[in-house]
Amino acid sequence: MLESRGFTVLLVNARHVKNVSGRKSDVLDCQWIQQLMTYGLLSGAFRPADQVCVLRSLWRQRGMLLRSQAREVQHMQRRSRR
Repeated sequence: MLESRGFTVLLVNARHVKNVSGRKSDVLDCQWIQQLMTYGLLSGAFRPADQVCVLRSLWRQRGMLLRSQAREVQHMQRRSRR
């Protein structure tokens, strides 16, 4: 949604941005990330195209449904043995 409104969105490694000294808060984290970005110290990670993201999501959903189906079949088989 942000990209569709003209914002540049980067996916960055959390380990690179979590070194804020002192008390932590969302505001301080935001300011720290903004400062790192201003100095060019953050680089975006690879993010596949939207169509690939949709396909991966469908593939994960399919895998989850297959695992769930297998559990249910095993459950029915166990109940029929009793």
